[in-house]
Amino acid sequence: MTFDEFVRRFSSEQDCPDYLFELRWGNGFVCPKCGHAEYRVVNRVLCTCKGCRHQASVLAGTIFQDTRKPLKSWFTAIWWITTQKYGASARGLQQILGLKSYQTAWAWLHKIRTAMVNPNRAKLSGTVEIEHLQAYLDEYVFRFNRRTSAKRGLLFYRLLENAVIISPTTYAELVRKT
Repeated sequence: MTFDEFVRRFSSEQDCPDYLFELRWGNGFVCPKCGHAEYRVVNRVLCTCKGCRHQASVLAGTIFQDTRKPLKSWFTAIWWITTQKYGASARGLQQILGLKSYQTAWAWLHKIRTAMVNPNRAKLSGTVEIEHLQAYLDEYVFRFNRRTSAKRGLLFYRLLENAVIISPTTYAELVRKT
């Protein structure tokens, strides 16, 4: 989605909770407590079940829960982070959103990155290529296009280790200097 499309889709603050409502209850509201389908809107993020009077929020259980910032700012942050080619920084997020606190920008970035990870993901297998780094699971070959320091190589190995199923072996056995 381009930035213009994003701005058109979420042009007002109310568009954000409406979108979250759509995601949570796409087939219509269903009370999480009693299963009743009738509700009344209390405010832009809160619904009350007409059957049991349970209150359900579109923000409950999300990264937006307990936020005091506008949802439009959160959505803008998510759009910006996911469209950055070389990754996003807290300082960049702070500048884009006009946040006064670096700590707030860092916390948002951390929450959004955590939400982007699927906890049930399967590890990669087969031939894995990461930018200028290749790893073959049966024979390991590492190629770096930048500095060839041992620390940089170890960093890439650790990143790869978290993404790929590999058999236990030492780093020295895996690296072939070119």
